[in-house]
Amino acid sequence: MFITLFLISCGNDSAGNEDSIPDSIVLKKNADPVPSFQIGVKTFGVKDSTGKETGWGYDLYVDGKRTIHQPLIPAVPGTDAFATEEDARKTGEFAMGKMKLTGAFPTLTIEELDSLGIKHQ
Repeated sequence: MFITLFLISCGNDSAGNEDSIPDSIVLKKNADPVPSFQIGVKTFGVKDSTGKETGWGYDLYVDGKRTIHQPLIPAVPGTDAFATEEDARKTGEFAMGKMKLTGAFPTLTIEELDSLGIKHQ
C-alpha cells in the first residue's frame, strides 16, 4: 500500500480557532477511489477554574473537525496538563501518527510517553 504524506507546517494559533489546522498530514491511501483525508494537531493553553494557566494540551482534527480534545497528559492518573507546548505538540503528533496507522482513536501508554521524553508523575 502506497501512502503519500505531505507535512504542512504553519504557525501555532493558541487563541483557539478550531476552524484552522496549523499542522496537518494529508493522507491518500492507494489511488482512486479511496478519498483523501486530513489529520492535524493543534496545541492550546490549559487554564484552571480561576483562569490561571496550568500547562498545555492538544486537539486532534480529522477533516477540519476537532475529534479529540486532550487537556491532560494521557495514560497518567491525575489531572496534570503538559508542562510545555513542545511536550503537548510532540505527544499530539505521536497520537496523530497512531491514528493514521490504525484508523482508530489512539491509545497512548506510559512507555510511549517515556520514549517521547514526556515528564509525568
